[in-house]
This record gives sequence, structure tokens and C-alpha cells, in this order.
Amino acid sequence: MVVEAKVTFELDEEQKLQFQDVRENEGEQEAFYFLEELIMKEINLAEFVEMEYKDKK
Repeated sequence: MVVEAKVTFELDEEQKLQFQDVRENEGEQEAFYFLEELIMKEINLAEFVEMEYKDKK
């Protein structure tokens, strides 16, 4: 099975500065991994909140 998902994620000012720093000092690949980690943390948090909400019903 293949699942394709498109995600829109807006960086706050601190995250934007961190991204720019990583990109300038460590390159495009590390900048990609930085964004991937940020987004995965948000997805995990969203799943937890949703599961917690479902448990309260």
C-alpha cells in the first residue's frame, strides 16, 4: 500500500532562524532532516491529542 500525504507546516520565528542556521552551516540535506524532525514531532503530538480526546468520550 502506498500513502501519499501533503503537509503544510508554518515555522514560527525561532524555528525559521534555526532552519536558516542549519541550512547555511550544514547544507540542504541537514536542513531537510531538521524540517522532517519538526514535522514528525507535531504529527506525534497531534496523534496523542486525538487519542487522548477519544479516550475521554
